[in-house]
Amino acid sequence: MTLELSYIAATSRVDLLTHRERAVLQKIALGQSDAAISAQLGLPLGEVTSLVAGIFDKLGLVPTPYLSRRVLAALTLRQARRPQHVPRPRPRPGEVATP
Repeated sequence: MTLELSYIAATSRVDLLTHRERAVLQKIALGQSDAAISAQLGLPLGEVTSLVAGIFDKLGLVPTPYLSRRVLAALTLRQARRPQHVPRPRPRPGEVATP
C-alpha cells in the first residue's frame, strides 16, 4: 500500500478512537512527548505509551524513512478535521439548478 493510500485509510479510522485516544492524538499533533502528555493529562507514563501504540495500530500508521508515525498521526488528525467537499450534482440539460 502506498503512503497516500495508507494515509487516506488512516483518516477514515479516526472515528474509531476513544475519547481518551483522541485527546492523546491531539497532544501528539501538538508535538508533545509521551512524558509531557502524561503530565498534562494526569496519566501514568506507561498508560500514555500504551495509548500511543494503540492509536498508531488503530490508524494503521507505518513509519517511512522520511516520516515518523507521530508525524503521520498529526497529519492524519489535521486531514480528518477538514470538512469534506461534496460536489453538487450538475443539472441535466433543460433542468433548473437549485441552490
